[in-house]
Amino acid sequence: MNETLRIESRLGKMPPSEMKDGLTKEFIASGEKVRETFYSRGMKHGTMKEFYPEGNISFEGVFENDQPMNMHSWYYPDGVLRRKEEFVNGKMSKGYCFTPDGKDTLYYPAEQMAVFPGDLHKYLMTHIEYPKACRKKGIEGKVLLRFIIEKDGSIQACKVIRSIDPMLDEEAVRVVMEMPQWEPARQEGKPVRIEYNLPVNFKLQ
Repeated sequence: MNETLRIESRLGKMPPSEMKDGLTKEFIASGEKVRETFYSRGMKHGTMKEFYPEGNISFEGVFENDQPMNMHSWYYPDGVLRRKEEFVNGKMSKGYCFTPDGKDTLYYPAEQMAVFPGDLHKYLMTHIEYPKACRKKGIEGKVLLRFIIEKDGSIQACKVIRSIDPMLDEEAVRVVMEMPQWEPARQEGKPVRIEYNLPVNFKLQ
């Protein structure tokens, strides 16, 4: 609204037209660059860097088809290495953390995904009540939901992003909203609020 550049991205020539293909730069409202990422056909593929508002690098790493590869490094504002993680085939194999004066310290992951307390598939299977009308009509399929996992692990703002039938949609939302609290996602060891997509499968036996 104030004509400040927020994102500058190279897009591919193949559909969909909004697919990123090349270097994308992101900026904060005051104009400083905070991230630059290389994409290939919509996926992170190449070097990604993040920056402090003053311009120093806060993170750098390499991705292949959205998967982290090789060594990823994080830095304190003065450029001292803060943490590093080594990835093999998209999975972290080694991790290290350092104090501001460069000494080794206790390691904890930079990012941790939210975790359901138990077997998520089993929970859905045992708690879904198949609507009788849908069962009678032979209606089945996958309802895709999107919801927020809050910092305390609670579920909020669940909505349907791919519908099958209104009754199946309603049942899928009910089951998700009645879930027990998740172990929340974390960044740098601190709980964070995230968005999560979940397919709920309705299949007649």
